[in-house]
Amino acid sequence: MNATGTITVTAANTAGAASSTPTLCINTTLTNITHTTTGATGIGTATGLPTGVTAAWASNRITISGTPTQSGTFNYSIPLTGGCGSVNATGTITVTARPVAGTLDGTQEICVLGSTTFSSTVSGGAWSSSANTIATVDAASGLVTGIAAGTATMTYTVTGTGGCADVSATRIVTVTNPPSAGLLSGPQDICVAGTTPLTSTVSGGTWSSSAVSVATINATSGVATGVAAGIATMTYTVAGTGGCANASATRIVTVTAAPSAGTLSGTQSICVSSAVLFNSTSPGGSWSSSNSLIATINATTGSVSGIAPGTATMTYVVPGTGGCANASATR
Repeated sequence: MNATGTITVTAANTAGAASSTPTLCINTTLTNITHTTTGATGIGTATGLPTGVTAAWASNRITISGTPTQSGTFNYSIPLTGGCGSVNATGTITVTARPVAGTLDGTQEICVLGSTTFSSTVSGGAWSSSANTIATVDAASGLVTGIAAGTATMTYTVTGTGGCADVSATRIVTVTNPPSAGLLSGPQDICVAGTTPLTSTVSGGTWSSSAVSVATINATSGVATGVAAGIATMTYTVAGTGGCANASATRIVTVTAAPSAGTLSGTQSICVSSAVLFNSTSPGGSWSSSNSLIATINATTGSVSGIAPGTATMTYVVPGTGGCANASATR
């Protein structure tokens, strides 16, 4: 009698190297990775694969596919089943996070030749301007400089790595011309209680006085009014916009006290061929006669001489200065 039986010989498990060790951007479809196997009739549960990626076995081949939804470096291991020996197919997948340009900040209105610094909550990017004739920007520091009036878009770009595309964010800057206060004109000498209009070649500004106890000025019309003798500086200010400072120009006004002819005195009845002296309490004036056929008067001394019977009016005039009218008195 013979004893008989069956012996089954199972092939040893083997797993070839990965067809690739990819680096790709998150949420990007993975190019299939394959491992050639022998002996195995299937695979167990894979470990270490990124979320969104799976492994399948068929016809002596492991195929890894999918779209990774998490970033990082993933060292995976896939056990073979059905053959002899404990064998795992292993490899590495690197998934790169998409870059972000962050949130941009910085003053968006500047003056020609003025500057502002743009920044991002994310470092490592580079700045560029859409219009260097309007505004330039330092690629590293984000310093924006106004060149000419207009609008330019500043772009902050962070370079993508590991298969990820570059990302960018933008911020607009508006460049404004500085204001001008123009050229000022108008009489600069006025009398106490007198007025003078000051003007500028540029409209839209406001006037102010450095000494309202000497002279006031209407903020809108520019009419200055003398208050007391002295000097006041009138300032015309045009407000700056779009990041530009105010512009101003000045004009000095001198206020002079009005002259006085004083109080006149002297005998008012004289004989023909006789003389009398007229006087004033205010010096510096000159005398004149309304009728030199009746009486003459010396313009400087005030000496009156009778010429013929009758009546004549003697006028004493003190000249005005600094915009003031002459002052006169009669006797």
